[in-house]
Amino acid sequence: MDISEAKQIFDVWCKWVWPCHSMLFAIFRGGIPESFLPYPEDVLNEALTIMANYYYKCGNKEIAETIIGTRDYVVSFYTKDEESVEMLKKELLEIPGTQEALLESISRYKKDWEDWLSRRKTHG
Repeated sequence: MDISEAKQIFDVWCKWVWPCHSMLFAIFRGGIPESFLPYPEDVLNEALTIMANYYYKCGNKEIAETIIGTRDYVVSFYTKDEESVEMLKKELLEIPGTQEALLESISRYKKDWEDWLSRRKTHG
């Protein structure tokens, strides 16, 4: 992969990570199906590593460390799709109050998302 391809993937990652990962985490509680990642994990790892190295070589060590730290943190919540669905199903059926908590999390996320979109419209 070259720097141009890595940059395209990095740009998608930057737009995807906050709204999508946060919502998926609220729903799946940490065992998110890997098919929800914007690219396969190996492609993300390669692209984000290339971009982190690029920023590091340009003297921006803080951005480089943030890219790798965010990647490692976010990707750690993703599992095989089948495992994720089974974990969620088990949690929803076996742990009292999980369904209500999930609905509350989704409701809070929706409000936060709407507030964020509203602020973006009024500021630019």
